[in-house]
Amino acid sequence: MAHQQPATEADATPFAHGSAWVRADFHLHTKVDKEFDYHGPENDFAAAYVAALKKANIGLGVITNHNKFGLDEFKALRRRARKEGIGLLPGVELSVADGANGVHTLIVFSDDWLAEGSGFGRSQASEAHSNNMLLAREVGFDMRAYWQPSASYFGRVSKERIVQAVRKGVSEQTAQNIARIKKQAMAEAEAAALSGKGWLPALLRQAPTK
Repeated sequence: MAHQQPATEADATPFAHGSAWVRADFHLHTKVDKEFDYHGPENDFAAAYVAALKKANIGLGVITNHNKFGLDEFKALRRRARKEGIGLLPGVELSVADGANGVHTLIVFSDDWLAEGSGFGRSQASEAHSNNMLLAREVGFDMRAYWQPSASYFGRVSKERIVQAVRKGVSEQTAQNIARIKKQAMAEAEAAALSGKGWLPALLRQAPTK
């Protein structure tokens, strides 16, 4: 076999020797998630987290905390991970505590979503999310057949978002009435108002037909 010449700057590629096996973990949590357990110094978190990924030989990971995305924390982790040759992608685990085991959906966002400054949960979905929803539409998968809004779900979101959902899914008058009551009662009233109306959070809606 001929000796392989070292790659020059002109022909260097991310995978200098062709394709490569990479161990990946698409379901990672961080201290932004209340279920994540970390008791070390705040300033040491990024270094400790990336060291754990390196020890586990993870080459690619997706940060998928429950129903939230910590932008500043993610950027700090990604900077640290890149120094160790580890790739991190932004994502979220959309979790609804209904049914025997709940509903858990892992969503991976594109870097464009970060660059555009889009916030988690806004109606302007990222390109990655749009692609996922287009695929769901093409195969006939409709989350309305599997998920219904509940008081448990609305108890986890802000009062402002509850009012917005009622305004769009029911009426302005109903939204105004709900806005006057306390959070738990509001969550229960919201679930009742939207029951059977096919309402879905933005992240579960199908992409519109182009």
